[in-house]
Amino acid sequence: MIRFLKDETAKDKVINSIIAEEWEMFDKVQNVNGRAVCQDDAKTFYIMRYGQFSVLSDETLESYLSDLRVSKNAGINMVALKYAYMMKFTDYAYYDDNLRKNVPPVTSEKEELVTGIVAKLEEYQKAFAAKYPKFASRQRTTAEGVNETSISAYATGELETYTPMTLKLVQKDVEADPAILEKMQNVVAALSGYTSLSEAEAAL
Repeated sequence: MIRFLKDETAKDKVINSIIAEEWEMFDKVQNVNGRAVCQDDAKTFYIMRYGQFSVLSDETLESYLSDLRVSKNAGINMVALKYAYMMKFTDYAYYDDNLRKNVPPVTSEKEELVTGIVAKLEEYQKAFAAKYPKFASRQRTTAEGVNETSISAYATGELETYTPMTLKLVQKDVEADPAILEKMQNVVAALSGYTSLSEAEAAL
């Protein structure tokens, strides 16, 4: 069971509702090699997901929460779908042979939106890594391949599960704030016990 580390504001409550829905889906993901260790690490899951959602607008969060609930009611596990889409990057042969026929195709509208968002995130990530290289090295890498998920592959896989409405809102949030990734990681650092990113960087 997941424990909410922040539950003070109206926005916290929306984020916690999102994380609760995601955690339920994440717990049910069936991996090729059996249950992953991270599926039993609710605290880290909460910290990483809270950090990501903390920098999005209320409108975006409400839209994504709606996506999750609609998908759940339709019997679709959006988290499992995310990992299926990610396999296009990490193990295309397996994706092509085993997963492609079971996942919804990504529309050209969604593909265009996702490509634009990911391009911005990659730009911001480079700036963040230059400023906080040690902290950034603990995050996802820029490499791709079997069993190696890059930042862009992870973001693409996740965003491809969102509805066009939610993607447009995410795009608006991302394009409006070049410091969005640094703000997100500052929240992650705080929830991990540091007073700031600078302290986290110095401790690594």
